[in-house]
Parts: sequence; C-alpha cells; structure tokens
Amino acid sequence: MPVGAFLNILRPTVAIISPGASNSCGYPKASIPARLKASGAKVYRTDLDGIVSVKTNGETWQAETGHDDEKKAAAPAPALAGGTGQKYYGSRNSDVFHYPWCKHAASIKPANLRVFSSRQEDIDKGYRPCKVCKP
Repeated sequence: MPVGAFLNILRPTVAIISPGASNSCGYPKASIPARLKASGAKVYRTDLDGIVSVKTNGETWQAETGHDDEKKAAAPAPALAGGTGQKYYGSRNSDVFHYPWCKHAASIKPANLRVFSSRQEDIDKGYRPCKVCKP
C-alpha cells in the first residue's frame, strides 16, 4: 500500500520518529516527516526533541519532550475502534467487513471497495465481521 494511502486511512494526529542521532543511513528521508505533517500529524523526532512522552486520557493527548518541561501539544485523541471516524471496508463480492489495515482489506480491488462509517451500517447491509481483524 502506498504511504499516502496508508496515511489517509490512518489519519494520525501525532507521529514520533526515532532515528539515531548520527545514523549513517540518513534516516528519516525528508519526504517522511513532510508526508506526516501534510496528513495533519504533529511530528516529533527523538534526535531533535529528545525523549518524547505521549499521554492520553482517551479524549485528548499531550506530548512532552526531553528538551523542556512544557507541554508541546494538546489535541483530541484519535477515535477508538467503533467510535466516530472509524471506517470499515467491505467488498462488493463478499459479505465480510474489515478494518482498513486488515490484510484481507488490502486485497479488495478498488472497483469493488465499499467503505462504511459504522460497524452497525456494515451489519445492516448484510456484512459480517472478519475473523482475522475482528472489527
């Protein structure tokens, strides 16, 4: 799956990149933090920000870095499975629905893809949960 498609499905609100301070491979490539930022994620890097701690109460998250004691960000936490914003994938040729990250969802041809916004919508349309990802 292309990185852009993966980020569109995942929709991260925070990302932590942890390269070694003097890694010889040059990671991360400049395009990775740029893509993460473009997807709307707040990006932290341990080589630049020091230790990064993310805490959540299930509704909001806060990130703190080792370079200062100030909280760097506070934002809504990502939706939990089955909550608002969760998407489920089904196929026109099957009666099974999946989480978008499921290996079986990745094999659905774009022309057959059905995207549902709730688990109940899937069930109401005659789909059953995947036995692998258990949505």
